[in-house]
This record gives sequence, C-alpha cells and structure tokens, in this order.
Amino acid sequence: MHNAEVSAARFPDKPFIVYYDTTGMQGGMNSAIFSGASIVLMSRWDREAAALCMQKYRVTAWQSISTMMVDFLSNPKLGEYDLSSLKGTRGGGAAMPEAVARKLKTLTGLDYVEGYGMTETIAATHIDPPHRPKPQCLGIPAFEVDSRGIDPATLQELSPGETGEIVVNAPQVMLGYWGNSRGMRDRREAREARRDGEGAGGARRGANCRRMTRRARPR
Repeated sequence: MHNAEVSAARFPDKPFIVYYDTTGMQGGMNSAIFSGASIVLMSRWDREAAALCMQKYRVTAWQSISTMMVDFLSNPKLGEYDLSSLKGTRGGGAAMPEAVARKLKTLTGLDYVEGYGMTETIAATHIDPPHRPKPQCLGIPAFEVDSRGIDPATLQELSPGETGEIVVNAPQVMLGYWGNSRGMRDRREAREARRDGEGAGGARRGANCRRMTRRARPR
C-alpha cells in the first residue's frame, strides 16, 4: 500500500488509466480505492473513447504512459471534446517528448508530471512535484525512499552532476523473484537496494534526475 498512498497523496481525484501493469494497479486502482475516488474503466485503450469518457464523467486526473498521451493528442477530433474537468496528468514509461508536453500545455493548461519506477519497486520511486514538474526528469524520491547515484564499477556514491546508476532503498522494493531461492535466501540484502541502469546508460545526479536509464537489473 506504500505506493498507493504516495499516488493518492499526489492525485486524490478521479483517475483514468489501464490496469494491466503495476503503474495502473498502484497509481490508478489502489490509490483510488485508498482515497475513495471514482474510477473510469475502459475495456481497451481507444483515444476517442478516452476523450468521450473524460467529457462524460468529468475525469479530473489522468495517469498514462507517454505513448498513450502521444496517441491521445494526435487525435484530429480532440478539439471537439470538453476536457476542462482535468486537473492533473501524470505518468512515465519513457521521457515525454518536449513537443508533446507543449501541446498538452497549450490544449489543457496542464503539465505532464513524470515519475519513475519499476515492476520490482511496485511502480514509482520518484515523482516530479505536481506544483513544479521538470520536463523529461524522473522527479524526486517519494516519501521514505532513499535514492542515490552510484558509480556502477566502484559502487561509490557520486557527487552532484556526475553520471551513474540509481540505487534505491525503500519500503516498496521487492524481496526477490518468485521461485528464485538464491534471491530469497537473504531477504535483508534483497531489500537493501535496487540498482537501475546498464553501465552505458545511467542517470545524472542532481536535484532532479534526468531520464537516461534504459534497462534494470537486480543487485
């Protein structure tokens, strides 16, 4: 429930997102249940049906992956729908293209609040502050998340401005993979940290991490 509480605190109103992965389950379903919000459900993604649902049910919060937003804003009929009920949009999966973020801002007056996480961390570990999001950035650690930038070769913590991998220690980090006895043998070590990145990727350490990582692996 940790990430459900985080999501509910950031966007407590009526959510709108797919549920087939951890982002939808935590950010859309569980956070709405936790905060007592209404949920708008669709059987499958369709940009016109989504716009119609937003207009009909007065959706106030929409969490989506970046490709959904790109498709949604590419709808030539989008101007025919009333989207004035939207109070916030957020998501992740990939960096939001700057041109798309500008189009969203022009159309709705809203910023796309980006976040970052993995299936192994039950969705987000980092979320941009909704009142001051930074485009194409991972955001800042959610509450109770200890996130640091390290050198992947030496595992030493980096100074601000240096590029490396992200390591996370938090309540939502998984204990291990199902059926992996080696990973479950030492639960303390498995929960201690989660590494993200593949050597050549990484993230630049600073007040707000840039989205540069591409793959993830367990410690």
